[in-house]
Amino acid sequence: GGTYNTFLYRGDAGFAVSDQLQFRISGYYDTRMRLQDPYYLIDEKRYVISDSLLFYQVNADETNLYTEEALESSCVNAYAFWQISPDVDTEINLATQRSALQSMMQPLEQLALTNRKVQTNLFNIRSRIYRFQTQFSYQRGTQNLAVGYRGFEMNTEKLFASANYNHSGKSYEFRAGSSFQKSMYDNLFNEFSRNVELEDIAYRDKIIPGRNNVSDLGIYLTQNLYFLNRKLRLLTAVRADYLNTTQRLHPSYQLAATYKTGSKSLVSASYSKGLQGTFIQDYYHRIDSLSRYEVYRHLNPAAIKTYETGYRIKPLNELSLNLSFFVSNFYDLAQQQRDGDLIEKTNSPLTARQQGGSIDIDWNYNKLRVRTFAALQQTKYEATQGWQKDHTTPGYYGGLSGSYSLFLNKLKINTDLYYYGQHSFTNQLPESYIAPEKVANLKVSYNILDEHIVYFNARNLVHNQAAEFPYADKVRRMYLVGLNLTF
Repeated sequence: GGTYNTFLYRGDAGFAVSDQLQFRISGYYDTRMRLQDPYYLIDEKRYVISDSLLFYQVNADETNLYTEEALESSCVNAYAFWQISPDVDTEINLATQRSALQSMMQPLEQLALTNRKVQTNLFNIRSRIYRFQTQFSYQRGTQNLAVGYRGFEMNTEKLFASANYNHSGKSYEFRAGSSFQKSMYDNLFNEFSRNVELEDIAYRDKIIPGRNNVSDLGIYLTQNLYFLNRKLRLLTAVRADYLNTTQRLHPSYQLAATYKTGSKSLVSASYSKGLQGTFIQDYYHRIDSLSRYEVYRHLNPAAIKTYETGYRIKPLNELSLNLSFFVSNFYDLAQQQRDGDLIEKTNSPLTARQQGGSIDIDWNYNKLRVRTFAALQQTKYEATQGWQKDHTTPGYYGGLSGSYSLFLNKLKINTDLYYYGQHSFTNQLPESYIAPEKVANLKVSYNILDEHIVYFNARNLVHNQAAEFPYADKVRRMYLVGLNLTF
């Protein structure tokens, strides 16, 4: 627990009937208050105290009822593992979670932050029979993306199933399989929308009525090949996804290679194409008040092609160094156009490109470990005037972390620093700039009675008060004390 009424409770317990049959149950409960009271008003570009919000929520059924709470989250997990034989085993997971938080989902009236609530239950089972593996999971729940407003509460279901076969030899590794994923949303606004014209309801263009779904059926094949006494490794991977929205196949692939130039050095290179996941909001749009919708079947999922090369070396036993360089091209990005009351989504003809490099250094000396990383990058997009620089990603970012142990490793000191350069954020809101930021954290822990640990955690030691996300609360210093007990 600590400042801003922050409390985190975690616990788990396990037991084994035998080496082949094991059980575990775990859970957590987290709460945190907001770092400030005022709310940011987007149009007026100023903050107002929370007891004045009703004046700015004229279309809400109820004003913000939880202005002081930032987060409340709880979860319970149950796990079982059964090894039937050395080549056959299965594991089962059951979980239920509830969460409520304030976040910037989308602008509603003038408020930057809205309350969001989510409740889900999950079942997952994985089985292995020799080289054949299967998995099935099902998740169901409800989510409300803007508590107090109509049209943002919905039932959700997610189903996932996969099967794959693995085989390996002295100079190769092989995997082939398939997967199926389906996400379903049923807006609870349906019954209301059948009786009331949505044209009289605010934010009607943001409502997704009806039971909509997106599904993805994919098949894939990957293989690793080794040459020259396993100094040279070649990886090839191909995948094809059939989407119910576009009703056609979308390929993706990867080709990579690594080569050991010495006992402590390695070079690598890769070329890949990947697809963005499918989202309901990309493909469905309401067309009338009878819960009918249209599907943008011509909308391809956004894709990215990446070229990357790297070099890894360990000049000393205590020191390792990694260098990497990359160029990524994004295309088929979705764009939204409005023609009167009609909204149309199409794939943008523009391409975005990001290029840069990073360095990672890890140094271990006796009881001291220091790790630092830094990256430089530049993002551009193709416009009618040529390539234009984009400011939505920072031009640099990085971090430094260190740890040191004393008194027979009973006392441990950990510290870290992260930083990033100025960048901007733009969505449905006016462009907002995020100032450069440096945040330092410290954690000191001490082992008492062997397995038990008491610790002190200080976050944002330098007390930077800039907002790390536009229109959200300003970051403030936080202190926490904790106790871990193991029996």
